[in-house]
Amino acid sequence: MDDEETRHRRLRLGELVEVCFGGEQKALRQHIADRTRKEPNQGEISGLLKLDNSARSFGDKKAKTLTDQIGLHRRWFDMPLGANLRREQWLSESATVRTVAEDIARVEDLLPSPDGNPVERSARPEPASISPSPERVGRVPLISWVQAGDWSHAADLLHPGEALEWIDTGVRVRPHTFALRVEGDSMEPEFAPGTILVVEPEMDAYPGDFVIAKNGDGEATFKQLVRDGADLYLKPLNARYPIKPLGHSRIVGVVREAVKRYR
Repeated sequence: MDDEETRHRRLRLGELVEVCFGGEQKALRQHIADRTRKEPNQGEISGLLKLDNSARSFGDKKAKTLTDQIGLHRRWFDMPLGANLRREQWLSESATVRTVAEDIARVEDLLPSPDGNPVERSARPEPASISPSPERVGRVPLISWVQAGDWSHAADLLHPGEALEWIDTGVRVRPHTFALRVEGDSMEPEFAPGTILVVEPEMDAYPGDFVIAKNGDGEATFKQLVRDGADLYLKPLNARYPIKPLGHSRIVGVVREAVKRYR
């Protein structure tokens, strides 16, 4: 049986084939061939599409390979269903859910189950006239910046009563996912004080990601991870603050979602 992450990625690939390539796996393979000069074998895409297919895994390495081959943002397969399906959105960092809801409703019907039959859906959403907000799919604990530095070691010890607050999120929640409230102005204008960050400690950080890092003094900080040549740096978005080398700082987690609150 697929875990939640694998199943989600198979569904994302299915809607990509259906919406962007007219439901034709061959068209997707040709697109990859045009970009890479090497067409994937016929069974690779179909194997990734099949739900609960233990013979064809869909882990982080495979997802990264496909995003590179197709020309998608590296987190595309982990965005909500329906997000960034137009080609001009493929490389976007932020997720925008498609307005044509009936296209999304058809995706799971079109994916083959292990026995080769379509997967049945109990209900299908009505077409939407406006773009819906991302579905809230989980809840994560809001913790303090002091807790953040040791969160990956202490996550299993936290109980609902020990969190400052529980935050609804549109990203898939893993065992150690947590939230932080932005303090200070070093990441303005994009991240104002009070913005809620949903952070994933179990995700590898790449240059360009927004990350929570712990410095040598045990203090957690929120910055953008950037590369200059062979070196990595922590960059504030506010130009009044200096860029600092990553050095011996440890990446605690990758920011998956930012939620602005006004009251």
